[in-house]
Amino acid sequence: MTLHISLLIFAYVIGSIPTALWMARWVMGADIRRVGDGNMGAVNTGRTLGWRVGTMVALIDFAKGACPVALASALGFPLGWQMAIGTCAVLGHDFSLFARFAGGQGTSTTIGVMFVLLPLETTAGFAVWGAVLWATRNFNLSASVGMGITLVVAILRGISWLIFFYYVGMFLLVLFKRMIDAPRRAQIRQHPRTL
Repeated sequence: MTLHISLLIFAYVIGSIPTALWMARWVMGADIRRVGDGNMGAVNTGRTLGWRVGTMVALIDFAKGACPVALASALGFPLGWQMAIGTCAVLGHDFSLFARFAGGQGTSTTIGVMFVLLPLETTAGFAVWGAVLWATRNFNLSASVGMGITLVVAILRGISWLIFFYYVGMFLLVLFKRMIDAPRRAQIRQHPRTL
């Protein structure tokens, strides 16, 4: 049980690494919370610092979700514990210990968690996400469609109700974080700062 609790804490700390914040400071000496839409995520980083940096942030944020869950799986933790550890990683990203409990919306980190739990389904969703993003250039729309396709494929493949409700809950967590960040992001858009 001590190992299980330790991995929950580990997942939260790893999830808390503010990738976009640190990357923006390192690359441009900028505070990502003060530029673009103020979101500490890959999309805002890509828009303000370029797609290469944004892609790097997305990959690291993905790994923040995938690695703790993969470790739990390798250690033989039950599915319930793997899901709890994935949740801690996403909560760490959303409410970072290293950024005064601010954070991104958790999309990339959530995808990392789900990739370990539902690899084939998440890969299918990711392919659709890429196609929709290419066609629309709208990240939020493409991410929502991709996550929806992941769930549809998972249902068709006969996932358990536990995974189903977990996936829906994680998707709602992304939407909830977007909602609570909306007033701050709107304020930043009204008073934009450039790099």
